[in-house]
Amino acid sequence: MPRLIDGTDPVLLRLGALVQQHVPLPMLLVDRQCRVLWHSAGAYHLLGPQGATHSWLDALARADQQRLRMALSSSVAELHIEGVNWVLPGGEVQQFQVWLRRVEDPELAPGCRVLLLMPERRGEALDAERGVLHALLDSTADLISATDPSGRVILTNRAADAALSPDGATLVGRKREQFLALPEAMGMNHSDRLVLDTGESLLTEEVVHVQPAGELRHYLTHKFLLRDHFGAALGVGGISRDVSAEYEARRQHRLSELVFMNATEAIIITDADTRIQRVNPAFELLSGFSMEAVVGRKTSLLSSGAHPPAFYAAMWAVLGSNGRWEGEFINRNAAGGHFTVWAHIVALRDDHGQVSGYMAIEADMTQLRCAQTQLEHLASFDPLTGLTNRALLQDRLEQLVLQSRRRNQVFSLLFLDLDHFKEVNDSLGHQAGDELLKHVARTLRAELREQDTVARLGGDEFVALLPATDGLDALVLAQRLLSQLSVPTELPGAVQYRVRCSAGVAVFPSDGNSAELLLRNADTAMYAAKAAGRDRVLAYEPAMSAASAHMFDLINGLQRALVQGELRLHVQPKFRLSDCSLIGGEVLLRWERPGFGLLGPDEFLPVAQRAGLLPKLDAWVLRESMDWLQRWRSQGLWPDGWRLGINQTADDLAVLDYARQFVSELNSRQLDGSLLDIELSESVLVQLSDRVQNDLNCLLQQGVSLSIDDFGTGYSSLAYLKSLPISVIKIDQSFVRDMLNDPNDCTLVEAVVTLAHKLGHSVVAEGVETEAQRQTLLSLGCDYGQGFLVSPALPCEDFEHCYLCEPELTA
Repeated sequence: MPRLIDGTDPVLLRLGALVQQHVPLPMLLVDRQCRVLWHSAGAYHLLGPQGATHSWLDALARADQQRLRMALSSSVAELHIEGVNWVLPGGEVQQFQVWLRRVEDPELAPGCRVLLLMPERRGEALDAERGVLHALLDSTADLISATDPSGRVILTNRAADAALSPDGATLVGRKREQFLALPEAMGMNHSDRLVLDTGESLLTEEVVHVQPAGELRHYLTHKFLLRDHFGAALGVGGISRDVSAEYEARRQHRLSELVFMNATEAIIITDADTRIQRVNPAFELLSGFSMEAVVGRKTSLLSSGAHPPAFYAAMWAVLGSNGRWEGEFINRNAAGGHFTVWAHIVALRDDHGQVSGYMAIEADMTQLRCAQTQLEHLASFDPLTGLTNRALLQDRLEQLVLQSRRRNQVFSLLFLDLDHFKEVNDSLGHQAGDELLKHVARTLRAELREQDTVARLGGDEFVALLPATDGLDALVLAQRLLSQLSVPTELPGAVQYRVRCSAGVAVFPSDGNSAELLLRNADTAMYAAKAAGRDRVLAYEPAMSAASAHMFDLINGLQRALVQGELRLHVQPKFRLSDCSLIGGEVLLRWERPGFGLLGPDEFLPVAQRAGLLPKLDAWVLRESMDWLQRWRSQGLWPDGWRLGINQTADDLAVLDYARQFVSELNSRQLDGSLLDIELSESVLVQLSDRVQNDLNCLLQQGVSLSIDDFGTGYSSLAYLKSLPISVIKIDQSFVRDMLNDPNDCTLVEAVVTLAHKLGHSVVAEGVETEAQRQTLLSLGCDYGQGFLVSPALPCEDFEHCYLCEPELTA
């Protein structure tokens, strides 16, 4: 039995009973003077009566006595001393490990300590025990390790060394930062710290690059706190199981689920009896059926009735033999409508090769099929009017030529073009123009027979193909069409508009025995009708082709003239009506055509406008005029206050960045805008878009004056006139020429002058040829004139010689 130094002390009695019950190891309770206050039964049996009393230190070697005395006097709460040699009662020397812990109890004197004695095992037994332990640790593929609180490895098994050691050597004694990537080491140290701080076990997933190839592996690690015999933390133990395969399986499952849920194609999974097991959101969106509405039901729920039984029989035959089928389906949606899909169906088989179900992946083809239908329609029909287009007309015309040739029959081709259609677009907008074209198409279809073909070739050109119709009947029909089209129709904006058309007729085979020739000759007859005054129909005559060839020759010649320098500038003076003193001039274009002499603008400008060459010609005139003006200014010939008028059209202003290019031409020649007067045709009035308005305002800011040319001869509008930033109105010479003989013309001139002055504009009268005209215009209040009374248009060199070098002639 253990012996108590003081058997009456109740505190010691209580403590002794507790230790006796729970601590069978040798244990001593000593004070600061090394006196034994209490000993356990284990200490009594091991050390004997002498060793468990006040003389216990005498049983120690001298060096060990000194070590223990120093430890007992230390202020450190807990100490561990290894290799303490103790002489037992029989004379045997036993080596112990000694743990000393300070006891904090108000009933005991300060400085008391508990000594726990752990006998050191002998080398052979210890080695054997360690061998068994390492054999057990190395027998598992799991990674087992332990680290002290500083993160240094104190234990590993073979699997851990092989996986984590770069050189294959043991990891014991190393810190993780020495053999792991820093982020991996920091993550493990962090989880260790959680275990140390909380004392709780932790299950965590760790990602580690394992050796020797540095492969990334996933581990599920169980971490737990390691404690000594006193319950103090020795470090953290860890057992890591490689779960890379499970992780990859989970990843693949998540990926498959993501693909299934986010696929843009509808996916349907059924059992072997085609009962739906699952569908994805794309199916719900495509079909309108929710997953709850279709799960458990057969796929026949989607049948639209568009496919015959033979279609499904063939599909199942292919699925049965090949295990897969693909093709186009027309299915029924939840609303009862139809949608088209391209389906890829695969038979799903179990481990025994038996069909366990089916998976269908369906891509929506509805819009594609609609688009194809629309494209097929667009390939043959005009999208705006619904009429036959050029391609289908060409095909039908060629077929009719072959048929009529075999049957020796005639037929006619009617070519129609709207007069002044551009003005409708420009003044009322393209929406009104489109409505007008649709109105014409409806009228033509209503007036023509079912066997006739009506086509729109593009723009405002229409063709009617009239089988078994001779030239006379075609002319009568064309005249009736023009009359019917001329009935006023209402366009957007509550505008009443009367359509005017020019038409040409060509007859097979007299006017052409091929589709191409017939179409060309009908077109030629239509242009002849326009040249004859518009709003009429003409039958083709061979002489028209000559006129058409002449026009083609003019177009080619103009293109050549721009390159080879055949264009010339003339200038006609402008003068005050009061005293005939000059105020400037207007630039006019001439063409010195080889073999034809000098051509006036009336002979080639209409053709240039039709061919789209007018902007190029006007751009050349603008640059050339500025070059002459630069020369005259640099030589001091151009008087201050004079302006040079240059004609520009709506086509010119339609060019993007027109104002910027204009100003750039001025700046490159160091010219001031106040030297120029831009004369605009009345067509500008009906194309006064915001961009054109801004361009004109930009020119005004540069000092450029703006004039409206030939006022009263085009599509005039007082509303446009008010909003246009102009300075001058020019009265057309047709009014000036007849005003002495026609009171109406005289009244119109007076009205224009009064209107212009009221709006703050000055007025220039064109075509002033006689003194009587000058006096009349002067009496009507007109400001300026232009015409043969003073001078015709002169080449720039002659104008310079006559009016710039000898200024006395200008008065």
